[in-house]
Amino acid sequence: TGASIVAAACPFCNTMLTDGVKGAEKEDTVKVMDIAELVAISMQ
Repeated sequence: TGASIVAAACPFCNTMLTDGVKGAEKEDTVKVMDIAELVAISMQ
């Protein structure tokens, strides 16, 4: 999709997303975040 950030509220899902990003060798272009982190950043 071209997304630079993917986020999930589930710790297991975050682990799976992180593994997927690493498997696709996209660590430099895609960041995996917890949804709470994303909300906190948007509130600053």
